[in-house]
Amino acid sequence: MKFKHTITGILLLMLIFSSCGEKWLEDTVPYGVYDASGFVADEASAIQLLDGVYANLLGRDMNWTWFVLGDCLSDDSESGGEAGGGDTPEFQAYSEFRANSAGGQLSNFWDYVYSGIFRANATINTLDGTDVIDEQMKNRLVAEAKFLRAIYHFKLMRTFGPVPYIDRLYDPAEYADIPRTPIAEMLHAMQSDMTEIFDDLPGRASSGFPYKYDGVAGDDGRPGKDAARALLIKLLVFESSYSELAGSDDPYDFYSGCEDKWSDVRTLADNMIDSADVYGIGLDPDFSGLWRVRGENSDEIIWKINHSASMSRPGTNLPGASLEDAYWNVGTDIVKLQTVRQAAMIVDGTELTDFGWGWNCPTQNLVDAFDPADPRLDISVIADGDTIEVIRSTDEPVRLNRLALALPSDQSPTGYNHRKYEYNLDESGQDFSEGTLDVKVIRYADVLLWAAEANLKAGGNSSKAVDYVNRIRTRARQITTPEAAEPANISSITLEELYDERRRELAFESHRFFDLRRWGLLDDKLDGYQVRQGIYTIEFEPGRHEYLPIPEYVITETNGIVTQTPGYN
Repeated sequence: MKFKHTITGILLLMLIFSSCGEKWLEDTVPYGVYDASGFVADEASAIQLLDGVYANLLGRDMNWTWFVLGDCLSDDSESGGEAGGGDTPEFQAYSEFRANSAGGQLSNFWDYVYSGIFRANATINTLDGTDVIDEQMKNRLVAEAKFLRAIYHFKLMRTFGPVPYIDRLYDPAEYADIPRTPIAEMLHAMQSDMTEIFDDLPGRASSGFPYKYDGVAGDDGRPGKDAARALLIKLLVFESSYSELAGSDDPYDFYSGCEDKWSDVRTLADNMIDSADVYGIGLDPDFSGLWRVRGENSDEIIWKINHSASMSRPGTNLPGASLEDAYWNVGTDIVKLQTVRQAAMIVDGTELTDFGWGWNCPTQNLVDAFDPADPRLDISVIADGDTIEVIRSTDEPVRLNRLALALPSDQSPTGYNHRKYEYNLDESGQDFSEGTLDVKVIRYADVLLWAAEANLKAGGNSSKAVDYVNRIRTRARQITTPEAAEPANISSITLEELYDERRRELAFESHRFFDLRRWGLLDDKLDGYQVRQGIYTIEFEPGRHEYLPIPEYVITETNGIVTQTPGYN
């Protein structure tokens, strides 16, 4: 986060909740018994408390999930990491549907997200009980915490299916008795929160990215009315999609109680598009800029997770932190993990090794989904021989100079590398290991595509769906000068064509796997799919592989109250 208060907020929460353990149930104990109200003496300290809730969105335990779960589980990419795709076998296992409940990374993810949820509940509880700050500001801070609580629960629900939904503080002993909450119940609770907080969040400022406190530069990335409305639409999209799967296409019986709300999606999304000027949102003509520092404050980005090269993980910015600690900057991972990997390259007698780790490698299947003339292809995918920027340094982390080199395809198991989060040194002025690029969670293009889907599914105006998709395709053509010939405008569209357009527009933004699941297409797209250049063939099992297993220790610590996902027992 580029929040001026965040580090202080993290440290404050570390003090308040200093006895947090590694496991999620241990983590809950301090939140249930510690009164943080004494730490909120004024508005500044209230903001500091809230900023600690944002902190759990940062760091590798969250960033790897961004692409592994949304992209590498799908037909868009493979985990990669080495020429043969063998780096971090656990990620490769996820990509090939060989995950098991003992997975360390899944356990870390579970802990990290629930820690964020508990921090949100503790913050809400504390702020609700204080009268030392202005009521309007207090309501706004509580609204932000509820937005983040929904984001955290949604991450868990997309990954594991029903999980314990925790929207308040419990006595410590009670946490082990909370079972998995039905998906419909979770979605309804989050939808209610997004409706409730709408009026308490600010609108987008007319001068740049919104939601700054007192106009402080860099204090962005906070949710406003447009973010709450867009997240509500997304929650309704998922519920409506799941309602279509309930019954014969729901071997888990996870989707019981989900309702068809496509008409609500259509109404809300159409209204948001019609009111785009009021919301201050719209498509950015500079599509490539969205993935560069210059596009961080674009009107197209409805909500993002901010990263800053000036912030290390909690504790690593403290006196005595080593250079190695500082190297693992919170801004690094989303860029470093996905940028081109090369074991070594010799230039002018110097061995260059300052590259990324080469994960999230695009597949030929995805490349073939684009028309070769579609400019979005080159913005999304690095192909053999494409020019890439690398660092040449001998005294990390000081960048001595940079070189443009051609990518050799043998550094990826698919022959391609990911480009959207490729770091641009010219713009940032930072060392490669200090990537500041923000994670774009919801874009205006997403709203257009949800509206198009709803208009097709809710018996609405199919011409609206065509119009919304053509807006996106027109912007894509205009990326180049002169304007590209593709993707050309369309005069009609089917659901299948819409799904393909969504794939192209939102590639590597952690949507594809979750979209395929809600469309009921996972088995169709992934069974028999070959990865690692044919070395491994996926055997997709309906009723098992739609979701990842609950970490085994959670089941043990709750004495089976939290049950394992069917198929992993």
